[in-house]
Amino acid sequence: MAVKIRCPQLYVIGDRGVFRNDEDWLDALKDVGTLLDPALTALQVRVKGSCDQTRWNRMKMAHAALKPALDHGARIFVNGTVSQAAELGYTGVHLTEARIPNEPVPCPDSLEIAASTHSLGAIQKAYRAPVSFVVYGPIFRPKSKNSEPVGLESLRRVSRVTPLPILALGGITPERVPSCINAGAAGVACITTVMKSKNRSRMIRRLLEGES
Repeated sequence: MAVKIRCPQLYVIGDRGVFRNDEDWLDALKDVGTLLDPALTALQVRVKGSCDQTRWNRMKMAHAALKPALDHGARIFVNGTVSQAAELGYTGVHLTEARIPNEPVPCPDSLEIAASTHSLGAIQKAYRAPVSFVVYGPIFRPKSKNSEPVGLESLRRVSRVTPLPILALGGITPERVPSCINAGAAGVACITTVMKSKNRSRMIRRLLEGES
C-alpha cells in the first residue's frame, strides 16, 4: 500500500518538454531541488514524448542530478510506473490518468503515489488506488500547451465531493493561488511558472504565500 503523507502546498512539475536540451533541464531541476521544503513542497520529474529507453535514461540522469536533494529529505516524484520509481530511488511516483489502476496498486510502503486527473471519475478512481493526492486541471489556460481550461467552478465542484487532496494545475500564478484555495484546492501545481522563472526562489515563496 502507498504511504499516506500530507499533501504538498506547492507541486513543481519539472517537465523536460519546456527546455531546449537536457543540460538546461537538469540545471533547472538541480536549482529547484535546493529550494524544496519537504513540509510544503514537492517536485515531479516529467519526461514525455520520447522512446522508452530515452525516457529511462533521462529519469536516471534526473535522479543523479537530484540526489543531494533526495539525501536531504526532498519529496521527488517521477512520472512513470511504480516499478520505475522504486528501482531508481525516487520518493514517489506520479501516474498519468490512463495509468490509474482500477484496483489498489501494489507498492512499497515508503513510496508515495500521486496522479493527474481531468474529471471527477478519475479522482474517485485515484482515491480507490489509493494515491496521496491528485493534480486537477487545467484550471486556467496553461502556458506550456494549448488546452481549454475547466475553470474554478469545476474545481469547486470536485473538491466538495471527494476527500482526496486536490492540487490546482494550469496557468497558475501567485495572484491566482488564493482563488484556487478558496475553490477547495489543497494547494497548486505548476510547470513554467517555476521552471522557467529567472528567480525560482522568489517565485516559490510567492506561490506559497499567494502574493502578487
